[in-house]
Amino acid sequence: MLPTAAVSETLSVDEFVSALRALTNEDWIRVGEVARRYARYCSTSGDDLQSEAIGRTLDGKRNCPYDVDPVAFLILTMKSIAGELRKAGFRTIGMDDVKLKTKDGNSVAFDPADERLDPESTLAENQAAARLRTAILGLFNDDEVARDLADLMMVELDGEELRALLDLEPKAFASKRRLVRRRIDKAFPDGWKP
Repeated sequence: MLPTAAVSETLSVDEFVSALRALTNEDWIRVGEVARRYARYCSTSGDDLQSEAIGRTLDGKRNCPYDVDPVAFLILTMKSIAGELRKAGFRTIGMDDVKLKTKDGNSVAFDPADERLDPESTLAENQAAARLRTAILGLFNDDEVARDLADLMMVELDGEELRALLDLEPKAFASKRRLVRRRIDKAFPDGWKP
């Protein structure tokens, strides 16, 4: 869920489109991996989840703050949508291809590169990731902020992105991060063993 703190300015649709076009192939791979990870928890595909996050932003239903990295914004938006779908009974999104509008008003198909693994590797990776995620998040059933922090750490956001997204003061953020690391280290002293 996006932070509730008031954000004075957000990217316009054109600025958001420009930010999307500026993303590197590695950024898109990261967004796609996270989309597939979140899609496992609701009955939709990672591609549809990613398209829905972009579509809601282009439609004005979501707004990317200037001070939030577009990759982090997409990740949190996908997490929120996946949560909505899960609560709504695992309904699918069922979107058509998203079209981007250029500044001159033309529509351009949005078609990121397909970097998917073969089905067997994808299944094995998804099962291992789901077990790890469940095990780690289960350590924080008593602390929702720590649980969100652990979840975001698993998608490899850096410290300032995490702090801003969780809307925590630096001291509170450092304390929560220490708590998360200590619990994980205590639960898995020799590392994760599936």
